[in-house]
Amino acid sequence: MNILDILYIRRNENLLAIKQGQREITYKDLWNRIVTLSKVDVGNNENIGIYIDNSIEFIVALFSILYTGKVATLIDVSSKAEDVFDVIEKCNIRTVWSVSKFAKELNKLDKKKINVHFADEIENYELKENEYFSEMILDRSDDVAVIIPTSGTTSERKYVQLTHKNIYTNFMAVNRLYRLKEGERNLLSLPLTSMFCLTVDLLVSFSAGMCVVIYEGTFSPKIFLRQLYSDKIDYFITVPAVLKALCALKDREYFKVDKIRRVTIGGEKASLSELNEFYDAFKNAVVIYGYGMTECSPVLTTTTLDDYREKNASVGKAIEDVKIKIVDSEGNIIKNNEIGEIIASGPNIMKGYYGKSDSNIVDGWIKTGDLGYLDDDGYLYVTGRIKNLIISAGKNVSPEEVETTLLNSSLVSDIRVRGIKNDVFGEMVVADIVLSNGVTVEAVKNYCIDHIASYKIPKKFYVCEKIEKNSMNKIVRKV
Repeated sequence: MNILDILYIRRNENLLAIKQGQREITYKDLWNRIVTLSKVDVGNNENIGIYIDNSIEFIVALFSILYTGKVATLIDVSSKAEDVFDVIEKCNIRTVWSVSKFAKELNKLDKKKINVHFADEIENYELKENEYFSEMILDRSDDVAVIIPTSGTTSERKYVQLTHKNIYTNFMAVNRLYRLKEGERNLLSLPLTSMFCLTVDLLVSFSAGMCVVIYEGTFSPKIFLRQLYSDKIDYFITVPAVLKALCALKDREYFKVDKIRRVTIGGEKASLSELNEFYDAFKNAVVIYGYGMTECSPVLTTTTLDDYREKNASVGKAIEDVKIKIVDSEGNIIKNNEIGEIIASGPNIMKGYYGKSDSNIVDGWIKTGDLGYLDDDGYLYVTGRIKNLIISAGKNVSPEEVETTLLNSSLVSDIRVRGIKNDVFGEMVVADIVLSNGVTVEAVKNYCIDHIASYKIPKKFYVCEKIEKNSMNKIVRKV
């Protein structure tokens, strides 16, 4: 298996592959650019960094690195300088692909140790006819293809190594479930440095022969909706915050979205009220929900075109060749409908963490650190993170459970539940909340009394303007 296969088989096709603003390139053009960039001497080091925002250049750099048999290490351009240096040092990077607009930031690197190449300054050339057939794509199934930092919202950053087989089996399984079609268009707006976007957005689209349309600039609901219409988009993946922002736009003249047939949601769980608002606005769309983690390339479970509205609270069933179990603290499998830790196995499970001998994989099963349960039909429900559990007066409180309940009430537009040290409770449950228009804290408290067990109700509510999130809309739990 080799991720490059999905482009190699289309290397002679004039089918549109990428559109970014006024720039358009076909699958044939894309292959030419990949081969061009691969001819640049990047030295003998194995790990090559990519410090590029969402663009044609990011995609070309990624595949050119894979073409040469090296490893692409993804660096988020929104990272702080010290985080960029940390990735470069911990992953033993000596060469970075970037674009010229980031030259100032990258000038801070020690040029004696780090070579920086700008993908937008490399002149492309037309391959000769015989060059297409002289290039042989080798089987690199067990070779590491990508190193990607974990989001680091609650703990030390780790560097996940994913092989060609890990990633290839994942996006092909997803593609078969989503039934995407050649020539359809996908609006790519999430950061390509996230495994969710890289796999479910970019690679799934290329494996189906779709056109990837790159959203540029800061997110704006009006601009996003305009682009869905003007670029004739069929499909997009997103996070609940985007759905919420789109549905909050009252001016319905922007909702020319009849062509949208499929939407995939990842990251934090959307509330039922948010989903219902979305269905009201996007009347022809199927909303597919998935669950996974970077270490799993990333998809473990998903709903499908056939069952997406049957069990709205679920994140679906395990995808092809993936197995899911729920275990107790001793590792014993527990009954259906009982909450325990989610563990998983399959060909998509990472090789390990770069630079670390230890991992959370035991006998081929990865411990996700997430709590959840399977119902009698095999559908998975995620209830929270083990690390996030609050132990208050000897009882376990899942902050995600409380957050979901209040988000479903529409009384708050955002919330973070956390525990703080307390002499009486050990940990006291508190909540940071962003109130919906016209709502009072007293109304939130009254709702909690009627809908949440007393020991789970936050003892204090702190009103704020926003909750800190990372680039994938996951709540930053460190406060």
